[in-house]
Amino acid sequence: MNWNENQLKAINLKDKNIIVSASAGSGKTAVLTQRIINLLKDTEIDRFLIVTFTNASARDMREKIERALIKESFNNGFYRSQLKKISFSEITTLHSFCSKIIKEYFYEVGVDPRFNIASDAQNTIIKSEVMDEMLEEEYANPDELFIHLVEFLGDYRSDEGLRKTIDDLNEFLVSKPDREKFISEFKEVYVSKDFWKDKFDRYFESLKLRACAIEEEIISICSTDKVVSFFEEEKQSLMRIHPFSEFNFERMISTSKEEEKDRIKKLRDQVKKIVSDYYLSIEGIRDFDELFNSHLTNFKYLEKIIDLTLEYDSRLMNEKKERGLLTFSDLERYAIEILKNDDITQSYRDRFKYVLVDEYQDINDIQESIITKISGDDNLFMVGDLKQSIYGFRDAKPELFMEKYNRYKNEGNPKSEAIDLNVNYRSTEKVLGAVNHIFEKIMRKNFGGIEYDEDTRLRYGNRSLDNISHDCEYIQISGTNVSREEEVDLLVSKVNSLVNDEGYDYSDIAILMRSPSSYVDLIGESFSKNNIPISIKIKKKYVDSLEIELMMNLLKLIDNFKLDIPLLSALRLPIFGFSEQELFEIRNSHPEEKYFYSAFISERENKNSYFSEKLEKFFTTYHEIKNKSKYLPLNELLLEIYSSFGIEELFEMSSNRQQIYHNIRLLFEKALEFENTLLIGIPAFVDFMSNVKDKNIDLESSKLTDSSSAVKLTSIHASKGLQYKVVILANLNKKYNESDYKSKLLTYSDYIMLNNYNVEDRITKKHLFRKIIEEESKIKNRHEEARLLYVAMTRAEERLVLVTRTKEEIIDNKSKDFTDSELNGINSFNDLVVGCLNFEGGEITDRGFKNIKFSGEKDTFNDKIDSVIVASGKFYKKRDIAFRVEDNLTKSVSEISKKTVYADDEVLSKGIVVHKILEHIDIDKIRLGSNIDSQIDYLEELGVIENFDERELIYNFFSSDIGMRVLSAKNVYREVQFINTLDSKFVKGKIDMIIEEDSGYSIIDYKTDYSLKLIEGYKKQINLYARAVEDNTNWKIKNKYLCFIRLNKTIDV
Repeated sequence: MNWNENQLKAINLKDKNIIVSASAGSGKTAVLTQRIINLLKDTEIDRFLIVTFTNASARDMREKIERALIKESFNNGFYRSQLKKISFSEITTLHSFCSKIIKEYFYEVGVDPRFNIASDAQNTIIKSEVMDEMLEEEYANPDELFIHLVEFLGDYRSDEGLRKTIDDLNEFLVSKPDREKFISEFKEVYVSKDFWKDKFDRYFESLKLRACAIEEEIISICSTDKVVSFFEEEKQSLMRIHPFSEFNFERMISTSKEEEKDRIKKLRDQVKKIVSDYYLSIEGIRDFDELFNSHLTNFKYLEKIIDLTLEYDSRLMNEKKERGLLTFSDLERYAIEILKNDDITQSYRDRFKYVLVDEYQDINDIQESIITKISGDDNLFMVGDLKQSIYGFRDAKPELFMEKYNRYKNEGNPKSEAIDLNVNYRSTEKVLGAVNHIFEKIMRKNFGGIEYDEDTRLRYGNRSLDNISHDCEYIQISGTNVSREEEVDLLVSKVNSLVNDEGYDYSDIAILMRSPSSYVDLIGESFSKNNIPISIKIKKKYVDSLEIELMMNLLKLIDNFKLDIPLLSALRLPIFGFSEQELFEIRNSHPEEKYFYSAFISERENKNSYFSEKLEKFFTTYHEIKNKSKYLPLNELLLEIYSSFGIEELFEMSSNRQQIYHNIRLLFEKALEFENTLLIGIPAFVDFMSNVKDKNIDLESSKLTDSSSAVKLTSIHASKGLQYKVVILANLNKKYNESDYKSKLLTYSDYIMLNNYNVEDRITKKHLFRKIIEEESKIKNRHEEARLLYVAMTRAEERLVLVTRTKEEIIDNKSKDFTDSELNGINSFNDLVVGCLNFEGGEITDRGFKNIKFSGEKDTFNDKIDSVIVASGKFYKKRDIAFRVEDNLTKSVSEISKKTVYADDEVLSKGIVVHKILEHIDIDKIRLGSNIDSQIDYLEELGVIENFDERELIYNFFSSDIGMRVLSAKNVYREVQFINTLDSKFVKGKIDMIIEEDSGYSIIDYKTDYSLKLIEGYKKQINLYARAVEDNTNWKIKNKYLCFIRLNKTIDV
């Protein structure tokens, strides 16, 4: 093989520690393999420790070394002898190596050397048992702090929030080599006034830079006629925040072009958000001292959570020891504990002459400590690529790679060397040109972690690809609410074109996505219908699939008939023949009954029921299974449910039926495994599966695939290390996942932050200091998102296709000279890419890129909501009180009171989101204990809302007295529209909520204001609402409530 200069250096250099920064496609694995073969000339294979991060990588590395030894062994007896030893060599994952350390020195940590690795099910059950035991003891003798924590982190019906917080914090601490030292140092930082003052000042400097960047952008698109006066308010607000002496809004000039006015307004809104975020964080606080003191008030809760977590961890580790079970993270913890013994550490240093580590950019603190302890100062070889570090969610620390790389490169130590490999042998010149075009503009030390310069930019090296030249295609499907279905239709069309018109095989094509799980079924069915073979390389959470949710609902029903949603799920099955309309009629025939199940029983007792035959069929089946549940094992009971309720017939015509049956069989296996842990019974299994779902535990089913000659659908993470002739990077517009920031606990780097809790008002709020750390975490995650885009684009050998959905077609656009602040504010791959491209008249003018445009059909909001209703079997109650439409309809309720009711754009925008959630959240599921987070996540997935980060508002509402009344109401009517007359004019309006209780009807109008200063205007509104209801119905309004969601306060008008 013809090695380039830097490859030869990486292969041949000896007697020093070496770090290799190997860009995508630069022959990293080949170089590592050849280095090992060269070193084997005078060293036995058992003197090597070769560490990879996956079993597949370890197998691949072993096979490559074995093939190389076979090739060299024909004329070399020493190589032949090493072939016999290779099966016993340490070419291994770090976890496997840690396991060997423990088995060799088990007595150092008191672990049974015959230990097994706990399955996900076993680990979940043990954790649940240990948590139950610990919290029961706390409840038996609770102190005041514990009671407040339960109120703060739990909700009105359970302590699940407290449990999750303890478990999440424990998972965070797992990657710390010395957790006690980490906690001690963190506590010192938490109470340090100087530390937080420095953070505070730096935060405002970043606000200043962001605001100034926006100012400069506005100036660049304005003419010089006159001042844009509507920026004056924002200027004054910013001046009050911080002395922005050079922040000169007077330089911003008006423009006559309408599209530029719209753009300026968007920029103005960004400034308003900067102001808003600040004021919301310091509301009622006068100075820094007061801000710091409010931070300290939460310290006692943080200390209590840490103490509970350490106690939980101690009990958990002991329980796993007792059962002879360890998890993968336990392997690292025990290994580092053993290696604290200097004699043992030295024995490993003596054993291994060479230590080689692959994928070094994805190492974490504890793994780095292990490798450092067993290596010397001249025998460690590390290879990786910081640009491909994409495992932050596994606590990877790319800064460890970067710190060592910079030190080796710049300190001039003869015992260390940094080498760059950036010649790419995988991709065509056009593919590399597209990658370089994007990343030269966005990747830098302060965004991505590394400068994209001559040492790191990709260089074309495979001259055999010279005759292949395809521009990077940027395909935009534009239109209001373009659906995923339309994007999938385009993917079908594109694949057919590549195969039928350009001669590619299906197996040449890969569709990559950031988060493809929500597309799996859609793509599988659409490609199947169009006779396109599809291999779906995605592990899908099978507990989230429709068939598993249905089976679990039926199991819940067998255990407890008084559950409306499981009952409705069963009745809608074809075997019983009930239509949705018939079920609606049964419910309405018994208005005296509070719940559907009681209405259903009453209907059965009606001897003249029109549905008597269907009712008897259902109850006969139900009671047969109910009786069998008393003696059948859980897995056999599930099989009976599957057969008796007609599940197989239900999915028989589905194009995805094999996958569905596979998932159901997996459920049977999990049930058997569960009962083998000595836990039995439906309630225990239901709780276990609920934990699996709520905590995103990795009980997964690989999607069944079709033939090997098929299009591949996979996540970007799963594609790392692979390559395809054609890469279609789809769903480019998807927003980054920031759901972790909705939690009351934030763990990041060296920080543990909790929301502040007001005991008197029982209100939680993010403190400004938490927001500062949250912002740092978001920035780090956005760096990783940029690296993820790099990984995706560099998988392509010949063709790179980017697909996005946009509300409006991009006509004219100038590429940006991004500031760090601008990059840190970007929230999707598409915004990164578009910011690097120039459009004129709808065409991309940058060399090597081609724009392809499609118009999407409008997908109405109501269509989306209807699909939710059908999928969940839920009857949403909306009521039109009046249907009169007149030509002289001229006013709305808000117009009548607009002189007294006014909210700024930011408050209004957030209020709309809260209203949408309360309109569409499934109240019945909340009654039954459903997780509010999962419902909000679903509304985000549907596009009803976007990135809602104030979930505590919804928790607080349903935990309040008025929220409890909503949950227990006989009927709940939402978004009630009306038309009424007032002073000879017709007035239209919409009422947030009307609840029907035994004592009558009450109106609830929710507000998201930060004060009560507009209350008089709101009173006028709600009085008009009550009058409209009473004028148009026979309902008598008993109470009128103004519910101030943000203040957690309800006022009876």
